[in-house]
Amino acid sequence: MPPSLRVVTLPSVRTASLSLTAVDDVNTALESLLTDALPTLGEHYSGEAIRLIADGDALELQLPLMPPPQTKTAP
Repeated sequence: MPPSLRVVTLPSVRTASLSLTAVDDVNTALESLLTDALPTLGEHYSGEAIRLIADGDALELQLPLMPPPQTKTAP
């Protein structure tokens, strides 16, 4: 196996991610995600910390999601 493929890491938490144009959009985006988008998709917020990631002028809102039904979690 090539050295670069020996260690693979996967995110421990699924997230709903949304690009924002300004930090002032956070409240509206959260409200929309929690009351409309996630229920429509059959997804649920996990209650874990919400992340707002800045990369230059871009912002990304990450909302942790519950694991899908019948998913095994690592011990």
